[in-house]
Amino acid sequence: MKRLLGPGHAAFRYGGDEFVALLRGLDKPAATELSQRVLEQLAQTRFLAGEGLSLSVTASLGLATFPQDGSSLHDLIRSSDTMMYTAKECGRNQLMVAGTAAPAPHPSPGLSRHV
Repeated sequence: MKRLLGPGHAAFRYGGDEFVALLRGLDKPAATELSQRVLEQLAQTRFLAGEGLSLSVTASLGLATFPQDGSSLHDLIRSSDTMMYTAKECGRNQLMVAGTAAPAPHPSPGLSRHV
């Protein structure tokens, strides 16, 4: 995930299968575009191919930006977490952005494990 985000941003495991990404200096449209690219790259990446498997990973992403969607770290995490659970409820493997009405669609790969 860190490789997909690039050196200007940071990613951390938040717990279980949840991660938090800090997208420094990006407004909502730019953060949305980067998040969409992460979804696409995850879907295209195959894992354990050397062991005769071709597994892909999908993600349900929630995006919130400062200060529009929260004025504190706690508020931003709560807002993005709400969006992530909304993405899961709406079919998974998509991005939900705080302050918007619809998910950003993303095609599902053939064999996947939902994160």
